[in-house]
Amino acid sequence: MPDLPLRLGVDVGSATDLVKSAESARVALTRPADRNLLHVSKLELLYELAFLRAFVSWETFLEDSFLRYMCGYTTVHGQAALAGSASYSTTIRAARLALYAGQDYLLWHNPDKIVRRSQRIFSSGKHEMVVASIRGTLSQFAAVRHRIAHGQTHARLEFDLATMSLAGRRYAGSRPGRFLRDWVPGLTPPTRWLYSITSDLLSLSRQICPT
Repeated sequence: MPDLPLRLGVDVGSATDLVKSAESARVALTRPADRNLLHVSKLELLYELAFLRAFVSWETFLEDSFLRYMCGYTTVHGQAALAGSASYSTTIRAARLALYAGQDYLLWHNPDKIVRRSQRIFSSGKHEMVVASIRGTLSQFAAVRHRIAHGQTHARLEFDLATMSLAGRRYAGSRPGRFLRDWVPGLTPPTRWLYSITSDLLSLSRQICPT
């Protein structure tokens, strides 16, 4: 198995470096007129972009690792055990064709769908075990992603429920950037939600693909 968690870490680092640079640049601007060039509202938009890019990379990791397990790739725990009479695919392309089953694409944000997908192909697969253990939190992370990508009332309401669960509060305008730039309560050293969530995703990736 290639080091897919490392690849995810590089992608997440590239996304979060964007907001680190913007925060540093705002601190360096001393005149109020200059600081308005990087107003907090603009920073919040950058946090949304960074999170969306990081979450897309997480979804890509889930599919890439899933397909390789279907091909019999090994980790320190060996090969994934297949369910029923399934057999390993000979190529990534063949695994993708089998997994997609005629669909143009698959969604990887929904933990329940990931668990069911894994149960169809693997016996106690890593994706099932890891995702099922934290499915509620992953659903909340996905709600943040949906609020960035979609403007419907349902996306806003789900986002509000997610931040109530994660942070114990709603955010004005249901703005995901405001939440992502906020500080996680009770953490030392202080950590913003963007970094806390992406750190959790990286940790989960290492559980799914242990090296």
